[in-house]
Amino acid sequence: MAYDGESDGGTGISGDPYVIRTRNQAIDFVTQYFAQRKCDSQHFKIVDSHDFGGLVIPVTAGRNELKNSTIRGEGNHLAGFRLKPSGSNANEIFYRFTLVNWYDITLDLVNDNHFETGTQGNFIGGYGHGLLCENSRLNYYETVKTMSARSGNGIRINKCLLDNGSIAMYQDNGTINGANNFYNPSYRYSSSSGKDIESFDDPYDPENYTILPDDKWTKNGYSLPFTKPADSEIYVAAGVTTVDGLPKGRTVGINNAQWELLLKVESDPINGKFDVAFFGTGSRVYLIAYDSIGSPPFTSHTYAIGDRITPDENNGFAYECKVAGVSSDTVPPPPWDTKADLTWGTAVFEPKKLDIPVVAGHYAVQKLKPIVPPVPPVPPAPPVPPKQGVS
Repeated sequence: MAYDGESDGGTGISGDPYVIRTRNQAIDFVTQYFAQRKCDSQHFKIVDSHDFGGLVIPVTAGRNELKNSTIRGEGNHLAGFRLKPSGSNANEIFYRFTLVNWYDITLDLVNDNHFETGTQGNFIGGYGHGLLCENSRLNYYETVKTMSARSGNGIRINKCLLDNGSIAMYQDNGTINGANNFYNPSYRYSSSSGKDIESFDDPYDPENYTILPDDKWTKNGYSLPFTKPADSEIYVAAGVTTVDGLPKGRTVGINNAQWELLLKVESDPINGKFDVAFFGTGSRVYLIAYDSIGSPPFTSHTYAIGDRITPDENNGFAYECKVAGVSSDTVPPPPWDTKADLTWGTAVFEPKKLDIPVVAGHYAVQKLKPIVPPVPPVPPAPPVPPKQGVS
């Protein structure tokens, strides 16, 4: 089935992939590709990075029609979209498709049961080749086993870092394999193979990653297989987020001069301080401080402390979970009280006022200088003994 979402050109064939550039095109892409699963033998190229800030995408039930496809990241990232099953056995999101050259792709699942509704359910994979991931970093957030495969090479990863996800193989038939993978050891299961990062004497030593091409680099001690940006200077930004002159913990978005988001960071909830290093594309940035609104309210959902929801009718407040629990099967009717806790099922939420976002800039940021170890002094040469002989 052909892709009918918005794109910036391309016909979807291997030599002329659909080009996904703008935010609206990216939303179309993740909605159709990951949720409606309409694409068969379609090819895509992502030419800009986007963070969707918690966008929730319902995923239809049943097996997919999303196969034999390729998504090229071109060194960019897609992050912050959350997949929510909208029916039982919503499985096999990825089937015979390839992720190539991603800086980051982050999947954040919503729902305790996720996509593992039975012994045959699985999120990534299926019969045969489910996922081939090359030169990429895949971030995968969830709490129960759902990344699985039923037979053959359900998940095949080559020169990649698989991060932040639990992995399980249905009856140990699936494999996580490929040449010279790098794994966090707590995420190694079944017949997975590869080098254990934590076993390196010095995880910062590039000699540990010699198998990776020269245009790959390391960050925070891990080999991150994504393409190095043209400008890889490291900058630091620091400050304090305040409201009415008092410190307040907020989300800070750091944007370059073209208003492209470089990263987001949470300031300290007590003193409002933030201090972050990042890879820049220039020496000046805009900072946007704002309060997280969380997600829409989900029925029969397990909420953890700190999770936020907002009512369908905006009242200027977000509701932050203070007692973990499971919501009931109906959403509390409006208006929601802004002065008292909201008890919904067994979960309890505290109203938090949403202060207006603040934009600051155009700030010059400081380039981070590399730390150069001191050179030990050269000891003086020993005295030369006098020549001895017989005259």
